[in-house]
Amino acid sequence: TDAQRWKLEKSPVSDGYFLLSKLDENYCLDLTGGALAKRAYLQVHEKQSKPENQWAQTFSFRDVYGGGDYKAVICSKSLYALDSNPTGIKL
Repeated sequence: TDAQRWKLEKSPVSDGYFLLSKLDENYCLDLTGGALAKRAYLQVHEKQSKPENQWAQTFSFRDVYGGGDYKAVICSKSLYALDSNPTGIKL
């Protein structure tokens, strides 16, 4: 459904992207509270207009070892990869 679809938009604060919700492009994926620690939560949050607040909403994509067409999604603020492993993976 559209609830699982995202549009990439270039971020002005790094070489990353905003992941905008297809349901409402005023909302994007966001690292809750701009957390820098492992086990931080993600949320869908209103897109921030100030560059200093956009780091927690900016993500990049990197090749993964042996991943073929798969990419790791990295938060530009924490440099942690999105992962279901509760310990987190820092690149």
